[in-house]
Amino acid sequence: RTQVWDLDLTPLLRNIDDTNMQMIFAVDKLHSECRTPRSNKDVDSMVIYFIAMRQWASHVRDHLVDCLAPVVASTASTRGVNMKEITADGVSSPISASNMTASPVILDSVGVNQVLTQQLQSLEDRIVQTSTRVVTLQPQQSILRNVEVSLLVTLSHIADVAHQYQKSMLFVEVLLQRQLVSAVSRIVNISDFSDYMKYHNRRLLCHPLNPVPFSYAARRSPTHSPEGSIRIEERFPNSPNSEFSPIETFVRIDSNYLHPVTTTDITLTAATTIRIAGARYAHSFTAHRFHSSSENVELRLLAQARQFSSVLVLLGSLSATGVFTTTDAFMVQNKEEIVVPLILEQLPTAREFRGGAATSWVSSDQANLAQALRSKQLQSTVFAVCIIQVKPHLEQVLNLPSESLSKEVQLTQALIDLFVHHQIPSNYLCVGPEAAASHSVEGEATADLIATVRGHVANMQGMLKSSKLGATSLASVAVTETHARSHEVEPSMRIGTHPSPALLAPEALQGYPILGGSDFWRFPARVERQCERFGCDDILHPSVLTASRRDWIKHSPPSAGVDMDEKMRQVERTSCFHLLDALSKSGALVLDKAELHALMPVTHFLDATLMEAVARDGGLDPLSAVERPTLLMAATLQGLPPQEVVNAQQLLRVARTHPQLFPTAANANTNNSVAAEDVGTDGLMG
Repeated sequence: RTQVWDLDLTPLLRNIDDTNMQMIFAVDKLHSECRTPRSNKDVDSMVIYFIAMRQWASHVRDHLVDCLAPVVASTASTRGVNMKEITADGVSSPISASNMTASPVILDSVGVNQVLTQQLQSLEDRIVQTSTRVVTLQPQQSILRNVEVSLLVTLSHIADVAHQYQKSMLFVEVLLQRQLVSAVSRIVNISDFSDYMKYHNRRLLCHPLNPVPFSYAARRSPTHSPEGSIRIEERFPNSPNSEFSPIETFVRIDSNYLHPVTTTDITLTAATTIRIAGARYAHSFTAHRFHSSSENVELRLLAQARQFSSVLVLLGSLSATGVFTTTDAFMVQNKEEIVVPLILEQLPTAREFRGGAATSWVSSDQANLAQALRSKQLQSTVFAVCIIQVKPHLEQVLNLPSESLSKEVQLTQALIDLFVHHQIPSNYLCVGPEAAASHSVEGEATADLIATVRGHVANMQGMLKSSKLGATSLASVAVTETHARSHEVEPSMRIGTHPSPALLAPEALQGYPILGGSDFWRFPARVERQCERFGCDDILHPSVLTASRRDWIKHSPPSAGVDMDEKMRQVERTSCFHLLDALSKSGALVLDKAELHALMPVTHFLDATLMEAVARDGGLDPLSAVERPTLLMAATLQGLPPQEVVNAQQLLRVARTHPQLFPTAANANTNNSVAAEDVGTDGLMG
């Protein structure tokens, strides 16, 4: 069967002056798409052409070899000839990336002609040398003649020249990258870019909306010492001197927590749901990732407790109804530290999803299903963390005055043990409501109430001691109390913990954005709509943050860290559920000393390293590319128009860089009405 391969010579002939036969190829530097000597439409078109030329030469040569090889192998005079050895090896090429230097010499027409003459002479010598070796003494009886050898060597040389052109253009990109590295005195890696974006965002946004470290302390009030802390930290393993540091997030505080009637449901089991009140935070976090998987950010959650203190930590996600679904739970106490590795998985961008769901072979039903699954995916991107203090809720369930257990370390440990390991109902240990109402909060009356609870605990321990069920547990309580007495009370929280504004008095919350509306789970879909609207829906990837199923570590001083396997994590989870069930009386009491953090991560992804992307695309400004979606995220989170979240000193520059975010007065009313229709009456988060 006849096969045809065509190659259009017009692109080559168009760049030759027919009057003097000189090359006239040039780059149109004034063209809007001209970014670098490599990134422009003229060079791009020639690269595409030389790729086609190489493919054409390779196809034709391979076809000739396939046709001639069986005949050559069957002919006695040419049986020892290897067709694949008939190549253009050693032929001088006028294009060579290896000969390029940082200071190339520009040849005039005489120099160019000399190089071409040398190339032609080298090609002729190679043809003669190969013909002498493979053509027999009787050419009329051989299938291989000078013309076949000349054709095969020439086609091989054409493919080599085209390949050298591709390599030389790649080398131009390398030179540009070297110049960029020389200008900034280093290779900018993902850690450097992430650090710069933190600095840039602090300058970009007005002060109350600046990103803050995700590092929060659990405390009763501003006058109390923290019971513990929780942080989400990041590290870039391949960056030099890389250490874990808190991620920085845009934060919004839900003002509804000031009203005790506003609660959040937390599902423990199918039969038990508890309610919490307190501060509710919405966080927005942007992770940066380059093409190399080795440069991915490493995330972890770090929970700590001070000596003689206890904090419950719940991990999970928020459902479409705003219910907290728990996946992991644990308690940190007495200077313990638990490290939970986090996994960040990116989803397709909105544009990628639309491209996959809008193909011609997808039916309307399939498209609707894809859209429903997309909504489910976006909803799953809301990672939730809940911090619940133990002592205040012990006092609540036992009808004790506030702070009455602050100094009762042994009694607190005994109560936790009875609730966790024996599931003793709180009614057996609490003070009667009449007695609690008749006593004053201070003085000897409080001591009497504590003594009453201590008596109930002693009676219950005596009953358990006399039974086989309590022997093991009481031994563990004794060890715990001995260990607690052997250590001084000293701070164990690391430097850099960000004070938790959630537990401050309302007048102390100045400077933090506090807005109404708590449907945080809607945030990812709203950000995606805003990115689609303003043309940056191909930059950010919605991402899912989950707790890893392995590599958990628990530090319990003075012992070394212990790996928490699946069985150990399940024991911790069950113990927390037992304690929460007791503290809330199976959901009858609201746990008001709690914090809820809803974290919504996205990933800014570059398909190359930063230096490669800038050198390759030239006009690409990665800072401006990520700045627009950053503004949209901050504005959407706070329910404000973009111009109200930008620092006044940066407003003019940002308006020039991103004019689509700042409508003119003529169409401001129209855009505002569209925005109001899109987001509802309570702003972008309402």
